[in-house]
Amino acid sequence: LEQLLVQRGWTGAQLRENAVNQLEAKVVLNGQHELRFQISTSFSKTILDEDVAKELGLQIEPTNIEVTGAKKQRLGMVAPESLAFPETSLGPVTLFTADLSSIMGKSSMVELPAGVIGSDLLTKYQAVLEIPTSKLYLRVR
Repeated sequence: LEQLLVQRGWTGAQLRENAVNQLEAKVVLNGQHELRFQISTSFSKTILDEDVAKELGLQIEPTNIEVTGAKKQRLGMVAPESLAFPETSLGPVTLFTADLSSIMGKSSMVELPAGVIGSDLLTKYQAVLEIPTSKLYLRVR
């Protein structure tokens, strides 16, 4: 699969399974902040934890998009200069912000990720997820 996809313009990013068998990737935000993001096709938006966004000094813009977890909340939006996997850069992207602990819940088994790559970015970059090898292929043009 990898050879076929690479020949057609996809780049593979190695993922890892966390303690509760969810796939995660190391990403670099703005060329300097290495963060752990979970891959989730059930999230329609790519979300950066609101506290992490604030710690990184990102300007959060309000939106009218609401999500419900343990509590209903309105998403914020940030526009970092770049989001990159070790193998490929997506360049500038739009990320949404929220209190991830209220959406995902807290588990003693695993520390919450800094963010979640959702179906908005997975669709935009025509993602192919190869479960047996824990690889995510993205087509970045």
